[in-house]
Amino acid sequence: MRETKVAIRYAKSLIDLAVEKGKLEETNNDMALIAQVCRENRDLMTMLDSPVISSDKKMAVLKAIFGANISELSLSFMLLMTTKKREYLLDDIAAQFIVQYRNLSGIITAEVTSAVALDENIRSQIRAKIGGDKKIEFVEKIDPSLIGGFIVRVGDKQFDGSIARSIADLKKTFSKNDYIPAF
Repeated sequence: MRETKVAIRYAKSLIDLAVEKGKLEETNNDMALIAQVCRENRDLMTMLDSPVISSDKKMAVLKAIFGANISELSLSFMLLMTTKKREYLLDDIAAQFIVQYRNLSGIITAEVTSAVALDENIRSQIRAKIGGDKKIEFVEKIDPSLIGGFIVRVGDKQFDGSIARSIADLKKTFSKNDYIPAF
């Protein structure tokens, strides 16, 4: 993300406007669509980054791509960003909007890496330990090298309950055993 501070400010302004207009959920869905389209279409981002292409042409392209698929509020915001020569930040603004929306809504993203797919019992246990009354969105990854157990990441915190980690800890403990002479 190139200019995160600017993107955060614009996202905050958009989220405040969406709350004021009562269109927070709709705007969040629009920003998710915009972020996905920007992420999947490098040509679109190259066009938005280009100083050679006029703002009018960029607006026409954005209207053609998003016009029928997003709300009037989100489209007006995108066109305003283009008028202000900030269209190259649309992907960053959309990503920051989603982050701020999740914070505002109390949604926690838990990244769970396990050796096998999680069942609902394990998910509910993790949910109880992490959030209590908060909404938790799981991002699940499967890594057979963990042997068993799982690793849970929430924000900047991590819990490693994998068997691979336990084995590594045991090896470390046995290698530091003072009672067995090293040869």
